[in-house]
Amino acid sequence: MTVTINESSVPHKVDFSTPLSDVIRHIKEDGAVIVRGFMDLETIQKLQEEVDTAIQKGSFGPRYQEYNEEAGETPKHEIYKRGEGKKTKHMKNLALTSETFRNKVLNHKWMHDVCEQIYGEEFGDYWMNCAHILHLEPGEKAQFFHRDTGVYRVSDFRRRWNDPEFMINFLVSLTEFREDNGATQLIPGSHRWDAAHPPTFYGSDEAVPAILQPGDAVVYLGSLFHGAGENRSSTYRRGMIVSMHPGHFTPMESHFHLPKELVESMTPLAQQMVGWRTMHNANMIPIWQAGDDKIEDVLRLHHKEAY
Repeated sequence: MTVTINESSVPHKVDFSTPLSDVIRHIKEDGAVIVRGFMDLETIQKLQEEVDTAIQKGSFGPRYQEYNEEAGETPKHEIYKRGEGKKTKHMKNLALTSETFRNKVLNHKWMHDVCEQIYGEEFGDYWMNCAHILHLEPGEKAQFFHRDTGVYRVSDFRRRWNDPEFMINFLVSLTEFREDNGATQLIPGSHRWDAAHPPTFYGSDEAVPAILQPGDAVVYLGSLFHGAGENRSSTYRRGMIVSMHPGHFTPMESHFHLPKELVESMTPLAQQMVGWRTMHNANMIPIWQAGDDKIEDVLRLHHKEAY
């Protein structure tokens, strides 16, 4: 199935004054929207201050650049590692590292309004799949185009483009996203592609860069083909991705290691995002329980009322 896209108009640009119904329509039609002013600059600065030391100390790319056959790795491991980038730092563990992430990002009302519209009717509750700081240094090559839903084997069984979506991502710019410094490249409409439309891994004429100012965000479905651009500039490009999916799915990032007292400084919604609360599916069947009881009850978990 081929979808014709007017590249001058997509992804659509929206802000918090845009009716949510229009935002959801753009996401479902194009696979992505750009949100102006998703986070205020003061919050961006605080977040940067909290993560900068860890990023500076971090190493580039995956731990191993080539798969280790003796360790039981296969060429599939190398494909994954190649996607991580040789000059890209992936900083994880944000819920432990950043108070701003715990309090501001995980409670972002507009983000949750979108997630409720995407998941509520089909799946019920949702939680965070993962959250990373993505730091691209000068000289980083373009990432190959891919779908993030590749982490789910079940995604191969989606037969129609309008089947329920398994993942939605919120990529927030912490620095400018420009075409020359590695702005994320999106192929609008590619979430509708089926097996009859082979993916283009590099150099797609249909790709458009997500040009962002600090605090803007690009919101895109996990089924949309996308990839980080090449950083041809002399400065780094930095963003934060927050990936959400239904409570039915296992997240890439676990948060069992968070100290209980830290979790108790979070709101119930933020606690749910990191897996410290029981959820319900669309039929109100409880999932992620402690026996027959809610996790938060068994743990006698306290919480912050609101942020």
